[in-house]
Amino acid sequence: MSLPRKRKPLEKTPLAIERFQPPAFPSSFPLTYLENAVVAPAGDGTLSVLKSASPTRGGDDDTVPYVIKDPMARHYVHCLEDIIWIYAIQQEFFPQKSIETLFFEGVDAHDLGPGSSQGQILDALFGETDILPAARCQGTHVRHAVVIERAQDRSPINKFCEPSLGFSWKWVPRMQTDILDGFGLRRREGGATPRIVYAKQEPPRHLLPEIEETLLLLLARYGEITPVDLASKPLREQMAIAAGTDIMIAPYGHALTNALWLPPGALVIEIFPPGVHHYDHQILCEMLGARYFGLEGEIIHRDGGRYGPPYGHEPERVNVPIEVLNFATIETILARNAAA
Repeated sequence: MSLPRKRKPLEKTPLAIERFQPPAFPSSFPLTYLENAVVAPAGDGTLSVLKSASPTRGGDDDTVPYVIKDPMARHYVHCLEDIIWIYAIQQEFFPQKSIETLFFEGVDAHDLGPGSSQGQILDALFGETDILPAARCQGTHVRHAVVIERAQDRSPINKFCEPSLGFSWKWVPRMQTDILDGFGLRRREGGATPRIVYAKQEPPRHLLPEIEETLLLLLARYGEITPVDLASKPLREQMAIAAGTDIMIAPYGHALTNALWLPPGALVIEIFPPGVHHYDHQILCEMLGARYFGLEGEIIHRDGGRYGPPYGHEPERVNVPIEVLNFATIETILARNAAA
């Protein structure tokens, strides 16, 4: 029995061609297309996907199943990356088809259930689609299968979604709208006074109190400031806060995943500890069309920029309080934003 779903799957659009042409995915995509395949459990929560002859049962030329081979999918942030791939690929390459089944490796029913953030997002987007963890897959013949595999990530900056940027920018804003609709939320559409959210981080990834106090005083000069610990809020409340925000600023951490729910043209400022730079939230902003600044001491990283591989993965570098902040740079960014 599949997990309970509420909303309808993505709507089909009229057939644009008489006969389906298999997609030719670029080699940079962590994807494989199989016209016919068998999906079966392989032990330890993993899935095997084997190319096969025409299926003896199941399979539908009007649908596409996805197999997500991602051991990180049990984590909200990484599951969102998988969902972005699914949505963007479906819209770009299979607009005439609907999604039949999502097979997830490395997760269980609890990870994708209605109590999890992943489950709520999946429900909002793919309401009536069967979503099957590996343990509930008994060996299924499928047609037009798309396999998404994190182990095939070839991005030079080690960001799973970066290869999709050539087309995902068209679809992620629509995906955002579909998800917000599923939660009964709407994005802010401007206002006389900018709404600024400072997403507090709990130790050890936090600003020292005196640094934080000075930052809040600076931010208050440029809008209505709300300091909030987003991680302590339920998912829907996090999304609602972000959807009503014009400027979001935060130390590096998962709170900035909420950049995915910001209105078009929003501004994001991410503060890194010295010796640390990652592209996670920059890529989200690029897909959504938000403006992004990543501050690492005196170094400024911008949306669209590539500054070599990420660095500073070690816990002793990442999990530290931020003791230095370039206030002059932040003020310049805010002043230019206000004048725009």
